[in-house]
Amino acid sequence: MRIRLRYSKFKTRSPEVYISDFCGRRLFHILTPVHQKNAEVDPSLNIIEHITRRGLLKEVTDGQNLANELQDGLKTTVYCGADPTAKSLHVGNLVPLLGMIHFGIRGHNMIGLVGGATVEVGDPSGRTTERTKMDDGIRLSNEEHISLQMKHILENAIAYAKSKGFTNIGQLIMTNNVYWWKNMTFLGFMDLVGRHLRVQEMLKRQSVQSRISSEAGIGFNEFTYQAMQAYDFFHLYNSHGCRVQIGGSDQYGNIVSGVDLTSRLQFARGLAKVPTYGVTTPLLTTATGEKLGKSAGNAVWLDAELTSPFALYQYFVRLPDADVEKYLKILTLMPLNDIEQVVKSHGQDESLRFGQHALAKEVTDMIHGIGAGDRAKIQSKILFATPNERVDFSADAIINAFKGDSQLKFLHANEILEQKLTQVIKLVDIRSGKAIRDLVLGGGVYAGPQLTRINDIKANVTPELLIDNKLLLLRLGKANMQLIALK
Repeated sequence: MRIRLRYSKFKTRSPEVYISDFCGRRLFHILTPVHQKNAEVDPSLNIIEHITRRGLLKEVTDGQNLANELQDGLKTTVYCGADPTAKSLHVGNLVPLLGMIHFGIRGHNMIGLVGGATVEVGDPSGRTTERTKMDDGIRLSNEEHISLQMKHILENAIAYAKSKGFTNIGQLIMTNNVYWWKNMTFLGFMDLVGRHLRVQEMLKRQSVQSRISSEAGIGFNEFTYQAMQAYDFFHLYNSHGCRVQIGGSDQYGNIVSGVDLTSRLQFARGLAKVPTYGVTTPLLTTATGEKLGKSAGNAVWLDAELTSPFALYQYFVRLPDADVEKYLKILTLMPLNDIEQVVKSHGQDESLRFGQHALAKEVTDMIHGIGAGDRAKIQSKILFATPNERVDFSADAIINAFKGDSQLKFLHANEILEQKLTQVIKLVDIRSGKAIRDLVLGGGVYAGPQLTRINDIKANVTPELLIDNKLLLLRLGKANMQLIALK
């Protein structure tokens, strides 16, 4: 049976969202509003309705019952996992983690799970061929990196949530499924898990169906992946009271298996019948439908060494206008009415990319810590400033933003002040003296807080060219920005 839930006060609605039972039968079809008025990120709101409005919900098992329990004040534990298939998580992984954070800011406990055991088996979800077996050294290195990174990101996200005014945030627990799988024997697995899963249901999973019908087929290891993930859910339920698993939409079959196995093991072990739930988030795509992720070859990494905070900021600044509102709702904790105002302001002059800069700052702050977004914004404004556009940041703010960057140089005052500009340029640029003179005469040198063009080879660096008497900005050509701070 399909029931259509209407939000009568909204005239426009976004793409469909389904609510299903734990066997995968779709029970509710929610029409989600695109625009809401006075819709704040309020912990007292029904979270199912709220994440639906933000575009964070794809499917939820037994969703009406979950909504009712949460409305009645249920406090539970939610988990989200990731296998260490690479050295870093990417922006696509952020979506289910944000879904879990939305539970967390309403007082629910959160578990970040690293799949140190399941990565050895290989998840067939979304793949047409079996994963290449990973070298043990690489796998262990990835496991270590992902464990630290997920903890760091979730802790930053919690700090970010607190900066938005949330104080009743649930506890964060980090764990690794290798802890309970490392001593599991094959016979123990068959007895503990195998006897309680129904093969006909496992065969129905999309990840299995697509591979069975393919030329490559599916190996027994990948077929049993969903059984391992299912037991992860039961283990976390049994040890931490975890009742909700959240993951990307490609994980729906694996999550449903976990809900089903937990129910069966509750009965088999004489445990109290307590419902568990699965929630999936949509895959992150662009306005053109392009998927973001390492398998798509366009991953934006969350590791600062692979994608710097500045590069992350720039990625979002370059987004097309059509993606801004969607990404603000999914990837930030900004209240929906604030997002509406950002989108409205953005629409007044799209060339200023107001919405993109707001999005870039929020995401960079959440991933790399509060303040990282402002530093990246300053870097962006400085590096892409146009001639005669005044730089309004203080020298200290600029120096802090470029700290550790090769473009920031420290020189003594007597090396700069009242010295010929061509001589100062020689100290920070590898070009020959003739090339520098030609660049100046050709109008390719800009200096000072307004990046004023200087085409006189006899010009000196005067105090008026410094910001706060301590920082000189130099643009050499179209793309080479140099910052010289006085020691």
